[in-house]
Formats: sequence, structure tokens, C-alpha cells
Amino acid sequence: MKIMPRYPFTWFSWLLNIWAWDFVKPTNELSAMKNVQEDEVGILKRVPWYAKATAWTVASAPSGNITYLHQYYQPSSNTLRMLAWVVSWTDLILNYRTTSWWSTLQTLWTSSTKIPSSVNYLDRTFIVWWVPTSSSFLTPAIVYWTTYTTSDWNLTSMPRWRYIVKHNDLLYVLYAYESGTLYPSRAYYCSAPVAWAITWTPSTDFLEFGQDDWDEITWWASSNNRLVVFKQNSMWTWDESNKKQIADIGCDSHRSIQQVNWILYWFNRLGIWRWDWGIPQLISQKVQKFIDAINVSSYTDIIASRDWLEYRLFIGNVTVNWYSYTNTWIVFDARREKFYIRCTANPAKSVCEYSESSKRRMYFGSDNAYVYKQSKYVDWVNSDDWNEIDWFFTTNALDFTVPHLIKHSPHMHVYTLNAWWMVCAIDADKKWTFDAWRLQINNSNVDSIDINSSAYRYTFKFFGKDANRPFEFEGFVIDINEKEDL
Repeated sequence: MKIMPRYPFTWFSWLLNIWAWDFVKPTNELSAMKNVQEDEVGILKRVPWYAKATAWTVASAPSGNITYLHQYYQPSSNTLRMLAWVVSWTDLILNYRTTSWWSTLQTLWTSSTKIPSSVNYLDRTFIVWWVPTSSSFLTPAIVYWTTYTTSDWNLTSMPRWRYIVKHNDLLYVLYAYESGTLYPSRAYYCSAPVAWAITWTPSTDFLEFGQDDWDEITWWASSNNRLVVFKQNSMWTWDESNKKQIADIGCDSHRSIQQVNWILYWFNRLGIWRWDWGIPQLISQKVQKFIDAINVSSYTDIIASRDWLEYRLFIGNVTVNWYSYTNTWIVFDARREKFYIRCTANPAKSVCEYSESSKRRMYFGSDNAYVYKQSKYVDWVNSDDWNEIDWFFTTNALDFTVPHLIKHSPHMHVYTLNAWWMVCAIDADKKWTFDAWRLQINNSNVDSIDINSSAYRYTFKFFGKDANRPFEFEGFVIDINEKEDL
């Protein structure tokens, strides 16, 4: 009796691993995937999904883009409120919620193109406005309790600006307009607060970040006791004693900047970067095809969020290797140093983290006036707001250590839980003919399948679409007959 060589693939733990170079492809690294992640060591699962944050649309907006979300924390009352800006026709409507329903704070007439920036400070939310269509600045405002005002005493003499940040208990405003002059490389800062009030002295209290470099500030971050300032083509730090340029790496999407475990992540046209206070690192080589597929005109629509120890970058609709990815997120798992691809049923127009019922989650606003909250496996939410979940993952081309020999009629053992009509498609010798061989994986712990095919190398694609309990895929074992091609 002839014993066929046996090749186990029972630990698919690599996803798209940034530490394996392009020409070093471990057999347990996937070549492509959508909506699959490694939640447990060595086990692939369909990702957890999301549900509506409330059963109601944002107030006064039966339909429209939710362009901005913000968590307003008020220490004096220990109250959290979610602020949401929604476009309704030509108007921009500011809404808030504390538990379930939405209420309108302010309607800004004919102002749908305004881009806000906000920060919590002195029991308030400070808001600034930028109008890109006219490159103009509007009057800054404050939300205090449930009142919207532009006449708070903390705004007296404050320069108009594009971005605002709180750093070491001071407010900084960047890309400023003061006394009729634009200062795209300047940051102003306030006085130290006294009796819950601040003052502004624009004539003296400011910093210049490379004012003669024909560049402009694109965003900021407060990290590791430093103010980090991004420009289009450079990166700067300020530690309240030294100001210096640390890299000639810029940021092309200011809403892509997030901090995960004290490490900064952001996007520019070269890819996804991170900075841990040393040299900025480009980490996105394993998802470079997705980066290259982004339309340059869409860079300003790219946004990012933090979900636990994951950096999530929303890039919209892209086509990679002739496959269309809709509402695409590039997700970097900082725990495992790996990427995976997440596609949602709804597009993301804005994001924020918000705490409700002592649970801190990622929320995102869509184009239908709804806000959605990210679920975890423990929530038993198995659909994208009642939409079925489509997923797949594809192996590398596997040669079973003998690429020069034909493999005749392989036999496969698949180890799964909750397979739910999982399908395996097989491509022989990279002919891109996955449709030629489709094998049904039964809902059992172990399934045994005969593959009536002969080839040098095989690529396996597992896929499905459902709204059931997530599957658990532990791997497969291949038995093959090897024969030499004489």
C-alpha cells in the first residue's frame, strides 16, 4: 500500500504580516482576505460586525452625510454627550445625544461645506470652522452643556484657525488667520487657565513651524508629552522648550491620524506610517496594492479610527487584482503586527470613540443620517445592520515543497467549527480559474474532500456569505500523489 505524502496547514496565523518581506511568504500567510481576522492564536474567524447606535436617524436629518462626530465630556456633571454634524440639503445641523434619541443644538444655514475641528477643554467643547471652497475661516464657537454660542469669554481675542488641539492643559490653534493675514505654518496658544478661564495674546504667544518652506500645517497630535505637528511634506515636534523638524514625511489626510497605545499612525500618498518617537516607519507594504488603488482625489475623504488595539483606515471603494472591495477599511492589528481587510455594508463619513454603559467603542457616521457602533464577539451581533456578511480568504500558491512535481488528485481534510455553507474554490497553477472547482465544506468539525485535479501548485480560496455565528477555521491537511513530469 502506497502512503501519500501529507502536508499540514493548520496554523494560518499570519494574515498579512508586515515582518515577512514580499519575497518571503510563509505558507501560513494569506495572500488575500476580506472580513476575516485572527481572534485566537491560529484560528481564523469572520470579523465581528456592527449595529445602529440608535433606532433613529440624527435629528432633523431624515437623510444626509454625518460629516463629523465628537465625544463631549463634561467633568463638572460627569456627563458624556455625542455630538454629530449632519448635512441636510445646504445646511449643517449640529446634534447631540446622551443615551438614545438625538436633539438639535444648532442649525448653520447654507453652511454644508464647513469642516469643523473640536476639542474638550474647561468643561466645554471648543469648535473651529474651515470652509475649503472659499479658503475662509468662520467665527469659533463653544458647546457648553446643551448651548451653542460664539460669544463665550474664552473666545475673546482668539485667532481664527483651522485646527485646534489641547496639549499639556493649554489650547493650541494651528493654520491661523490673524489681523487679516494667513499663517499656514503658525500655531497660537492660550494662557494658563485661571478660575476656569483663559486669555489670548496673539501678538506674542505663537510658534512658527517652518514658515518659509512653502508648506502648510495639515494636522496635529499630542503624544509622549510633545505636540506633534504635521505639514504636507514634513513632521515637527514641540516639547515646550525645543521645536524641531524630525522628518520629511508629511500627512495627506488629516483625519487619518490616530494614536494607538501611544504610537502615532497616519496616511500619506506612500502608505501608512507609524511613529514611536524614533524614525517614522512605513508599515503598509503588505497592503500596498490597496494604497495604490486609492484615487488621489479621494485622499481628503480618508479617515481613521482606533478600535481597541487596532488602527482602522477607511479608504472607500477600490479594485485590487480585479476584485472589487466596497467600503474598505485597512485594519492594522497592533498586537500581532498584521493587517487584514474589512469591508462594511455602509460607508464611513466620520468616526469617533464613545463610551456608553461603561463600554468604550468605535462609532462611525454614514451617508444615511445613522450612526453605527462597532460590536465585539461577546455582543452576538452577526450582521452589518442586518445585512449579510460576505467574506473570503485565499492561500498562497502551495507547492508542497516539491514545485517541480505534479500533484495528482489531492485529498483534503478541513478542520472547522460553524462552517455555515463554507465553500472552497481551487485554482491550479495560478490560472485564475477559481470557479472551475468548488467544494462544499459541511458544517462539521472535520470534513474530507477529494480534489479531482492535477497541477504543480494549488491555491485555495475559502468564502461564504451569512449572518450566523462566526465560523472558526483551524486549517487543513493535504494528501497528494506526486508524479514526475517526464
